Amino acid sequence: MGHQNGPWRVGVIVALVGGALVLTGCETRDDGPPAVAGWAEPGWMAQVRQADEEFQAAMISCYAEFGLEGVRGIGGGTVLMANLADETGQISAGVQARVDAAAEECNARVPLPEHQAWAFDGAAYQRMIELRECIVARGFEVPAPPSEELWKDSEPASAWNPYEAMLGGTGGASLTQDEVATLMTACPQPGPSYYSLAPTGDDD
Repeated sequence: MGHQNGPWRVGVIVALVGGALVLTGCETRDDGPPAVAGWAEPGWMAQVRQADEEFQAAMISCYAEFGLEGVRGIGGGTVLMANLADETGQISAGVQARVDAAAEECNARVPLPEHQAWAFDGAAYQRMIELRECIVARGFEVPAPPSEELWKDSEPASAWNPYEAMLGGTGGASLTQDEVATLMTACPQPGPSYYSLAPTGDDD
């Protein structure tokens, strides 16, 4: 069986408001991927990297039209709005209404990158294997993937993803947000399941 549009997995707790994740933090800046001797990057990675960057830039620009500040999520594909709460930590009704209007307009105006809608098929599975190879080539240990058939029959919320396998759970690898951001830039996620983090500025 196949699935469309697997959900993003968020590795930190934030408030979900009007379709956008709200937090107080700062934007994480991505650097270009380093070269790795003996490993050749598949062509789709550059395409995904560019598509994610263009999508996030378009969403941030759209949010700005509503007077809202956007930041890039670590892992791509999710744009987070920051600095919406008042001094008490609450979001006023007026700001909430603006968030709701922005979410509706921007989600309608800016199409999702094509790779986020790819189905659970053999080609998508192969991209996940190549993603794992990219991560391993950079010196990280990633548990072995399930078989192709098991992966294709997975539910979107529980489908194997190399980042989830490496970072998720109590036994996951311990990396700073900057380290995760650098790795996810070098080894971007192709879809259709994702692991993402909301930048909190903890590494600053």
